[in-house]
Amino acid sequence: MPTGRVVGILQRNWRDYVVTFPPREGPQPQSRNSQRILVVPWDHRIPKIRISTQQADALQDHRVVVCIDSWESTSLYPNGHSVRVLGRAGELETEVQTILIENCIHVPPFSDAQLREMPVNSPERPWTVDAVEVAERRDLRRSHLVFSIDPQGCEDVDDTLSVRSLAGGKLLELGVHIADVTHFVSEGSLTDLEARTRSTTYYLADRRYDMLPAVLSADLCSLLGGVDRSVNATLVLLVFP
Repeated sequence: MPTGRVVGILQRNWRDYVVTFPPREGPQPQSRNSQRILVVPWDHRIPKIRISTQQADALQDHRVVVCIDSWESTSLYPNGHSVRVLGRAGELETEVQTILIENCIHVPPFSDAQLREMPVNSPERPWTVDAVEVAERRDLRRSHLVFSIDPQGCEDVDDTLSVRSLAGGKLLELGVHIADVTHFVSEGSLTDLEARTRSTTYYLADRRYDMLPAVLSADLCSLLGGVDRSVNATLVLLVFP
């Protein structure tokens, strides 16, 4: 069996950490000098981090983002510095940002360049299926019963089922259909690269962060009832009643 040994560390995989300040016992003397404080990470698997700050009292009950700078081999705790203040612990936006940072989720707004790659669908310029696409695709709008298993009110309906009777009712054709995102997103485009980075849509209790711009995720690639949509990756099964 091959063996090896570590000969050096080229780069440490440190990330940003969300921390809180430990409770202070009684009033503290006012000082303009920085204090070295052991802050407590939100992730309890991470040891306390030593930082220098003049705002220890003001940041009580707040969540703060810190970055690790070094970790001496003789110390139990790494050294770091504060990056920014998220807000008071327990407040909704503070806790949401904490979840995103601690899970390394980076979801900035889509850039203007990415949005320029998107199709337009507005009351003034409604999107329609291209006649060439209609001719090349199999049309299920009138021959099949098409439905989704997503709950009522769901915006991003990205898959549906279809069913129709065959052989005088002796067979049922069951189809599984996925929204055709590749019709709108070209490989290697800015939107494609951003989607690769995000990998998925993130769902929280009161919001979601889309992998694709809303004109696709909640509209043109959402298989909503009563509107024309393009699908891809169709799987058809024959079922014996």
